[in-house]
Amino acid sequence: MKALIAGSNGMASVVPARGGGVRDWQRWAPYAAVAWSLFYATLGVFWAVSGRGFPYAPETVSNVIGPVVARFGPGVAWNVVVTVGIPAVVIGTAMLRGVRSRALRPLFITAGALLAGVLLLLMTDLTLLTTLGYIPFVVFRLLTGAEIGFYLQELAQWTVVHQLLCLIGGVLWLGATFRFTPRGGGGGLALPGRRGWLRPWAWRQAWA
Repeated sequence: MKALIAGSNGMASVVPARGGGVRDWQRWAPYAAVAWSLFYATLGVFWAVSGRGFPYAPETVSNVIGPVVARFGPGVAWNVVVTVGIPAVVIGTAMLRGVRSRALRPLFITAGALLAGVLLLLMTDLTLLTTLGYIPFVVFRLLTGAEIGFYLQELAQWTVVHQLLCLIGGVLWLGATFRFTPRGGGGGLALPGRRGWLRPWAWRQAWA
């Protein structure tokens, strides 16, 4: 693929983009993490306005094998849901811009790691792991022409879908946080010498 970048004369030019796909995850994971949080924030607004679909109903408190967040009640669950939305977007945006302060960098790394941990460990449960563990068996049945409707019904349950969504978000935020650490490259994805990471060619270069 090719990317559009700005030359020294102020003109835009097209050059081959380096890397791409899954192997270039350190480039696109931070953008995907921010996009995920925006999507989750939209879900939170829908749950609040419509009163439907919120995955942590009062009855989930007594579910001993359910997500840890649910056991603390809807109040705590709502606080977690709100936190992984817009506040997480703010953190991700700051990471993308590149925080140079030595005092702030550890705070952002800690916040990103905690966010990933909450999504991966506190908002999923054994139900998701059990469902995903059946994938090899289901693939085998699919290849042999056997019925897999029972598995599709289980996978389509909203509680499972939501946990899968949180799992994806946790992995994305884990990757985004690692990208922000010195070992992962040190943070901001802005073009060298520029702060214009929101400019069109910056986004094209990141997603190419």
